[in-house]
Amino acid sequence: MNWTEKYRPKTIKEIVGNTKAAEDFKRWIEDFEGGRVKKASILYGPPGVGKTSCVYALAGEEEHKYDVIELNASDQRTYKVIKRIAGSASKTSSLEGKKKIILLDEADNLHGNADRGGAKAIGEIIMGTRHPVVLVANDLSKIPTGVKNRCKKIKFEQIKKSSISKVLVDICERENITFDEDAIEGISEKNRDLRAAINDLQLYLLERLISALRTSQFMEETFFWGWITERIGPTS
Repeated sequence: MNWTEKYRPKTIKEIVGNTKAAEDFKRWIEDFEGGRVKKASILYGPPGVGKTSCVYALAGEEEHKYDVIELNASDQRTYKVIKRIAGSASKTSSLEGKKKIILLDEADNLHGNADRGGAKAIGEIIMGTRHPVVLVANDLSKIPTGVKNRCKKIKFEQIKKSSISKVLVDICERENITFDEDAIEGISEKNRDLRAAINDLQLYLLERLISALRTSQFMEETFFWGWITERIGPTS
């Protein structure tokens, strides 16, 4: 299993390195429920700092329980597609009566001639929505002004190296795997993107295990690959 998914934060308190931004987002959601704030927010900052994870963490908390309706980067961003996927969802409740968050990831991709009405569709959805609309972006300056002005802006900062190291050590301990402090230091120095750092850690440990286990004459091939997959994830 991919460790970025396995160790994705389950609550707002588990967001690393951006406690204030996560709490600001939670406060905005609670104020939205009380009808006291703008209907949309933009979570912006560098890749891998917990923006999208923050949305899913809050949505899963027992006190909130939202369904997340996500329009991700692989979807077309035309007026027609955005209105079809997000427009109806923004005005209706789920079959179970649960609340919804309308999430547009990589919203800075709306900018430019390729937009084809996407920004207009987002603006219309924000004005007519019954549910909170959340845009996630790396670069706030690339969000069209008309959309940006309708949103509360919440900035996520780059995560400190020490915080990333702490997460990587914690993962190793939870997986019951010994680790090389120099390797942890190197991965943390290279990546201020927590998602990339976790991926690099998993790859490093996988390569180390494969190298060590292949030298054993007592390990049959089927057991070897089964053990690897169970312990640290598939090799491809």
